[in-house]
Amino acid sequence: MEFLVPIVAFLGLFIGKLIGWMSSDEIKPGLPYFFAAKRFILFGIFALLIFDHKINFMLGLFLLLGLIIGGMYKLTYLFLGFSILLSLNQWQLLPVASLTFIYNLIYGTLEKSFIKEILLFFIPFILLIFNFNQEMLTAFISGALLMSIIFS
Repeated sequence: MEFLVPIVAFLGLFIGKLIGWMSSDEIKPGLPYFFAAKRFILFGIFALLIFDHKINFMLGLFLLLGLIIGGMYKLTYLFLGFSILLSLNQWQLLPVASLTFIYNLIYGTLEKSFIKEILLFFIPFILLIFNFNQEMLTAFISGALLMSIIFS
């Protein structure tokens, strides 16, 4: 049943779009709160991902690399997809998926079109086929999410 969690987390985009369509008058006054909530949610996902790892040189290097790449390419949905992928089979899955769902609600409410986000969100799940170093990828994605907080 864990394979349904990313799908449910992603459905927040469509539910947010419906909420935005139904309450378009209330969105404008709440814009600063929406943007602040998006930053807090991304920071929460960052904290959940990095919480279990001991800080060492390689982890710090990949965190720095994630900060640089996340600053150059603003692909928040790619990094959100990776964060759910990295949380599969771990205790962080439900909190990360819940925060992703809430982020998607806000994003779906504010944005007009999100076709690119759909593709970016599901690309990381191709990595399930390959063997990868989960700790280094976690540090990289955490750094990229941290940079997404700064630029969002």
